[in-house]
Amino acid sequence: MMNLPENLYMGRIASYWWQRDNLQYKKKELHCSGKNLSERVDLFDLPCYLYDFDRVKENISRITRFGQMGHTSFYLLYAMKANRFNPLLKTIALDTSCGIDACSPSELELAVVCGFTRDRISVTSTGVSHKDFEGYSQFNGIMFNCDSISALKKIKAGRYFSNTGLRLNPARGVGYNDNPLVHYSGSKATKFGIYKDRLEEAADYAKKSDIAITGLHMHAGSGFLNTSLDAYRENLRFLRSACSLFPNIEYLNIGGGLGIPLTKTDEKLDLEMWSRVVSEELGDLPFRIYAEPGDHIVKDAGILLAQVVEVEEKGGTTFVTVNAGFNVHPEPAFYKLPLEPVPVRLDDEKLPQKKVTIAGNINEALDIFNEDQQLEVKEGEIIAFLNAGAYGASMASAHCLRGKASELQL
Repeated sequence: MMNLPENLYMGRIASYWWQRDNLQYKKKELHCSGKNLSERVDLFDLPCYLYDFDRVKENISRITRFGQMGHTSFYLLYAMKANRFNPLLKTIALDTSCGIDACSPSELELAVVCGFTRDRISVTSTGVSHKDFEGYSQFNGIMFNCDSISALKKIKAGRYFSNTGLRLNPARGVGYNDNPLVHYSGSKATKFGIYKDRLEEAADYAKKSDIAITGLHMHAGSGFLNTSLDAYRENLRFLRSACSLFPNIEYLNIGGGLGIPLTKTDEKLDLEMWSRVVSEELGDLPFRIYAEPGDHIVKDAGILLAQVVEVEEKGGTTFVTVNAGFNVHPEPAFYKLPLEPVPVRLDDEKLPQKKVTIAGNINEALDIFNEDQQLEVKEGEIIAFLNAGAYGASMASAHCLRGKASELQL
């Protein structure tokens, strides 16, 4: 084995863009939350997810602090659909002031089971049936955000609520590097919320039906960084302007979507700048302000461990195949959102790195984690996919009956 001088080796370690105090290499071995993953990997049934609960609480605290700089009555909600690992939900409920944003009756029920009181729960649901409404209406005290005029009609017909929030569509998408796959709004019509051309219709219907619209909600996309803040500002202006149609407003929900860097070329979202945008557009309003991020709370707190099962050149490309696929974590395949693959143990013998394609073990062509990735690993080694804490296990499937990944707290 080639032995590098320690200072040269440490210089290589220092260059990793994703490193932070509780996630870094120490003596060539990956540590997270004070745990040496290389030493502990034999204890795990791979593939598996590892979650750093301290990082989640740190993220919640940081977003809340900046949010309160933007508006004195700022409250944070966690989008449960990002990760519903029960011990994590219970930790958020018991150890933080963060609430929950749920999007189905079952998520609402789980939030209550995990310790969230009803005044800490918001429900933003699409395609709501009468059966759904019957479930929601059993939980007095929650905030409910209505997604359509059709839903308003169901509320009237079933007398489910005397008041509700209303979800609006600002027709301007924001998301990771302008990726249209994660836009909830934009030039192409989407199914979410009520557009500007039907706002007055919604307001008139609610008034005639004695339904008080007490909140307005907006969510434009996922994973946005600094480059999307101008579009985000315009969306907040749209939300503010809509308030004039609804005299009973008590809160505004400015959605989630706050992103994190996924590659070394991504610029970190400046939360102080985000807070300033919120302050400049909404800071003088007397309403409560809610935000509901999922990614920014849990994404960088999760790691997916998988084993390399094949390394082989095919058609001029070196494929590194691991024992996980889009059944375990679908974002790279479905939404083109990359995970960062790193060895749990560095081996100087394998320098320099070369470009490879990291593939999953699902029998579908789109089952690719990374292309043109600088990496050098051998069969049998373990890869840690970073930034895997959101929309992984919560979106897992049984495709090819490959099985699920286990979930563990670090």
